[in-house]
Amino acid sequence: ISRKGKKYKLKSEISYCGKWHKWKAKNCKDLTESDREKILTISTPENFPMARYTSPPAQNVSIEAEVDCSHFTHEIYHRLGIDFPYVSTSVMNCLNNFKEVSESEAKIGDLVLYRTHVGILDKDGIVISATKGGPRRRSTLKITDPDFLPSITKYNIKTFGPFKLLRWSCK
Repeated sequence: ISRKGKKYKLKSEISYCGKWHKWKAKNCKDLTESDREKILTISTPENFPMARYTSPPAQNVSIEAEVDCSHFTHEIYHRLGIDFPYVSTSVMNCLNNFKEVSESEAKIGDLVLYRTHVGILDKDGIVISATKGGPRRRSTLKITDPDFLPSITKYNIKTFGPFKLLRWSCK
């Protein structure tokens, strides 16, 4: 479409991924098996007994206090030394450094991306992520509430429906 000699793109023509599709990691390193084990060690729910689900969490608040799923996965990778820009779950697969892999190729530490949720693949089809604590949303309660449940939990990979598996890659 043009107007007064200038060309404009319709919203439908603009890439859903926008600038994120062009982003590439600097000083990139692929994950080793040791890195993958460290991801599981860092993300273990026991490390986050007071994590309360809040979306989005307040800025400059650690994931040990307030967290949602995308901030959790981003911070776990950051603590391992894998830095990528924070993006919401809806555009995570737009980052070129995350490549989709099949279930048969999946490894611990890969990301499990659902339509509106993301987690980290653990062993035996289990996922670690920040959740709201089930139907009663117990992880959104105040931590002093006796029904409070920490946000970082483990669940079966099929819990949130269809998913994609994403692997960090420098290629």
